[in-house]
Amino acid sequence: MTDDRTAAGGDGVGGGGGGGSTGNMMNFARGAKGIALLGFLLPWVTVSCAGTPLIRMSGLDMATGNVTPVANPAAGLPGAPPGAANPMANIGQGFSADIFVILVALLIVGGLVATFVLPRRRGALVGMVTSAAAAALAAFEVLIRIRGAVTDSLRESASKGGAAGSPGEREMQQMAQMISVEPGLGFWITLLALIAAAVLFKMAHGRRDAVPGAAPFSP
Repeated sequence: MTDDRTAAGGDGVGGGGGGGSTGNMMNFARGAKGIALLGFLLPWVTVSCAGTPLIRMSGLDMATGNVTPVANPAAGLPGAPPGAANPMANIGQGFSADIFVILVALLIVGGLVATFVLPRRRGALVGMVTSAAAAALAAFEVLIRIRGAVTDSLRESASKGGAAGSPGEREMQQMAQMISVEPGLGFWITLLALIAAAVLFKMAHGRRDAVPGAAPFSP
C-alpha cells in the first residue's frame, strides 16, 4: 500500500514544484500569498472627518506606526467645536505599531515558509490555516477594531495639545461621530489574495496525484 510520502502530490519533503496539478496549485497558492504581502504597500485605511481625508495608512504604515496626515495638521478637524483642542497637531504621536497587522504579516510569511520546508500535504494544511487566520485577523482589524483605535489616538493627541484647550467629553464624542474609517485598495487586495490562497491550499491538501509508473492502489 502506497504511503503518503511516496504518493505524488503527497508528502515529499520540501513540498516544492512537481506533482503535476497539485504542485501547480501549491505554486498558485504561494503566489497568492505573495500578492497578499504586496498589498501591505498600498493603502489599507483612509480616515476622514466630515468628508475630508485626514490620514491614509498602508499596511506597512500600520505595522510600523508610521502615520503621515494627508490634511494639514495645523488646520485641525473640520467642524470641530469652538475651543476644542486640535488633535491633528500631534497625530503622529498618537499611533503606535499595530500588533494585529504585525500578526497578519507574520502569519503570511510563516505560512509561506512552511509550504517550502514541510512535506507537501502538511505544508498545504499549514498554508491553508495561516491564510484563513490572517484573512480573519485583517478583516477584524480594518472592518471592526480600527475605528475605535483611531478615535482613541485622536483623543490622546488632543490631550497632548495642552489642558487649556482640551475639549470636554461631549465635544470629543461629537468629534468622534464625524470620523469615518474606509478600507483601502491594499486591504482588499490582501484579503482577497489570502482567501484565494486558503482555497487553493485546501484543494491541494485534498488531492492525491497519480505517480507515473506506480502500481494502482489496492487494499
